[in-house]
Amino acid sequence: MNLGYRLSKGIINWGYHIQIEQFIRDNLEDYQNLDNYYHWANKMTPEDREAKRHPNRSSRWIPNYIVKQKENLIMKLLDYIVGPKNYVDADRWRIDACSGCGVSQKDRMDFLETMNKCLSAKPDGPYFSETEKEDYWEIKDSCWHQTAKKFDNSVVKSMDINIWKRGSSPMTVGHQYGFCSFCWRNINKEMKTLINDISGSE
Repeated sequence: MNLGYRLSKGIINWGYHIQIEQFIRDNLEDYQNLDNYYHWANKMTPEDREAKRHPNRSSRWIPNYIVKQKENLIMKLLDYIVGPKNYVDADRWRIDACSGCGVSQKDRMDFLETMNKCLSAKPDGPYFSETEKEDYWEIKDSCWHQTAKKFDNSVVKSMDINIWKRGSSPMTVGHQYGFCSFCWRNINKEMKTLINDISGSE
């Protein structure tokens, strides 16, 4: 088991290391299924399932108290991986800059708006409802490269091309616990490594 990568960075002490390891063991099934919708949906009560039938709720609706359970588990890992003061609560929808790389949210929004303008200027844009998928991907890729030339590489790296989908046009650029797409992918990988290390030692 390789759990020394956090200790080597001097972020936590050994006692905290033992605590997080035991906490993951105690919640291992949930941690191994963080991205599994059906795992969390199975926690719903009969009352929850009845509430899901409401016409304004999607087929993947899960009650907030279960969402909070998942978020609390993630934040426990973030306390360990980045430190308790180095991320924002899941309920905070607005940030000034990425907590990891520091890219400003304004620059990311500027990128999004520039990309949207490029797509809107294309025939059948911005939704491309009459455009074949393969053609849409080519158009999107072309607009991405045109937009990227106008921004610093750090801003480009912080964005996720997959937020643009045929049939919709994103109005804002999101974040995960205060992190841009690039930083969150790296943190997510580290979380999964930690979980896998501990589950492999069972």
